[in-house]
Amino acid sequence: MCLWCRGRFLEFVLTSLDAVLLPRSLLWWETVVKPPEGPSNIAQGGPSDSCGKLVPYNLQIEEGDVRRLVVFGVTVGLMTLGCGPTTETHVIPSTDNGNPNADTSPAQDTGGPDEGSPPPTSNLSDCLLSQSIQNPGGKLHSQPCENAAECLYGLCHSSPTVATFKFCTKNPYCGPGTECSSDDTEGLTYKAQLFNKNSYPNETAMEICTQTCTSVDDCPPGYTGCATVTGVVKTCVAE
Repeated sequence: MCLWCRGRFLEFVLTSLDAVLLPRSLLWWETVVKPPEGPSNIAQGGPSDSCGKLVPYNLQIEEGDVRRLVVFGVTVGLMTLGCGPTTETHVIPSTDNGNPNADTSPAQDTGGPDEGSPPPTSNLSDCLLSQSIQNPGGKLHSQPCENAAECLYGLCHSSPTVATFKFCTKNPYCGPGTECSSDDTEGLTYKAQLFNKNSYPNETAMEICTQTCTSVDDCPPGYTGCATVTGVVKTCVAE
């Protein structure tokens, strides 16, 4: 029990005792200790022996007082039950399936994708992918790919207007820092291709990044030409 609760409990008990015993003590003082003012002690209501001498009252606690004391004690005891500190126990489900030799140490995060998990989505409308690098060391725009896990931005896209195979790209209209030119490096530059449904009904994304070129020799393996697709800048194409 906490110290504060003990103090409160003792205070309640003492208060209860005072409420019961103090009237009895006053009565004893008035009838035994205090000198009588009347003609005799017996006249004052005090008890006397066979010789007429005044004798003290035998202080007793009545049955009703005992019940009140018990009620006070039980009430205060119940109030103090919740004073102590409580602890909450969390049960962690077991994963060892009853095997005493199972390794229960926490799993280590290797930082790579989970084995067997599906690759990230290739939905170019999801700007969260284009806004940050998904696969460090991955391929950049126009690099051929088979799945999204190969690409820097986790986007392996199929554009029948640009190439006959899928290639890595991103959406250049997802806010500051997503422009195609923000990835220019090592003498390679990139340009946005802007499609519209009327002229390019087979395209599933209207904005993508592709690599610019002056000749097919500037393009990654698999491309067969360097031509203008949209706009005026030449980019790698595979017809």
